[in-house]
Amino acid sequence: TDWNGDLVYAHTAGTVVKWDDAAAAGAIDIKTKDIDFGQPGQVKRIYKFYITYKISGTSNLGLQWFLDGSTSATASAGPFSNTSGAWSVATVSPTVVSCNSILLRIYTSTSTTPADFEINDITIVYRLKGQR
Repeated sequence: TDWNGDLVYAHTAGTVVKWDDAAAAGAIDIKTKDIDFGQPGQVKRIYKFYITYKISGTSNLGLQWFLDGSTSATASAGPFSNTSGAWSVATVSPTVVSCNSILLRIYTSTSTTPADFEINDITIVYRLKGQR
């Protein structure tokens, strides 16, 4: 939030823009923060990702993950293209990943994503290394 109490975000080249929740079609490229699950110094094993989303129309929704602050994607999954407009869960079971932190990128490979695209939640199944 800014000094005026408005929700803002940084756009390309660092331009700060006030949040507008009006629907608009366009390509998406969403990146989470570097997630360390509150234990930055401990290695985790990542077992599965769940993304609850809904979309109507054609879209090639994909997922990539980046480990330990890397700028190169470790792997990717998708496209997920349930286009019914109803809530759907994309389940990704990568080969077990060991890391200190992980960043997720949700994107479309096409230049247009329907304006009604929504993400409800993202769940990551993990365990601290050394625990079962």
